Amino acid sequence: MSAIIPLPEIGYAGGLDIKSAIHERVSVRSFDNRPLSVVDVANLMWSAQGYVRSGKRAVPSAGATFPLEIFLAVAENGVEGIEAGVYHYRHHYDKDSHSLKTRYNGPVIDELAAACHGQGCVEQARAVIAVLSEDERTTTRYKERGVRYCHIEAGHAGQNVSLMAVSLGLGTVMVGAYRDDEVVKALHLKEGIMPYYLIPVGHPVKKLD
Repeated sequence: MSAIIPLPEIGYAGGLDIKSAIHERVSVRSFDNRPLSVVDVANLMWSAQGYVRSGKRAVPSAGATFPLEIFLAVAENGVEGIEAGVYHYRHHYDKDSHSLKTRYNGPVIDELAAACHGQGCVEQARAVIAVLSEDERTTTRYKERGVRYCHIEAGHAGQNVSLMAVSLGLGTVMVGAYRDDEVVKALHLKEGIMPYYLIPVGHPVKKLD
């Protein structure tokens, strides 16, 4: 598989209106085994950190310092046409395109779930979106206050992802209970990057009437 996986262009029409998406959003902790589509992945990743116009991204950033990095951990048969592994989201504004860059190929979800104290929602997820931050990009400018700005920005990204998931008919839940160092190891990350959110994604298990 190529180290770079191009993602399809974002279509802006369709989906739920924002009020309906907010109304329908709930924390989903049980997922079935249907894989996500590449279109699903493209929309979810774009909502977290993609460009929208004239160099502006989908979430606001203090002083345009952009500390966030978005990674995707994919389960076996979790995303159509994408192998299990860890991928780094990249949006190339100058080329009007976005992609996933392969960070690691191989099983990763079990190790990530263990880092999250064995949470079933991580084990069942078809993919897990990791919202990470290199705080220094912001604290260099804003000093200690910059840490709070990074937290705020991560919240923007997490909410965007959760609402996009609802629009796509998918479910998410926000996971904050994990061992930071084990998450960094499971995702094959470099030192100095802090995990702020893990967001399991999948098709919700349908409840019987």
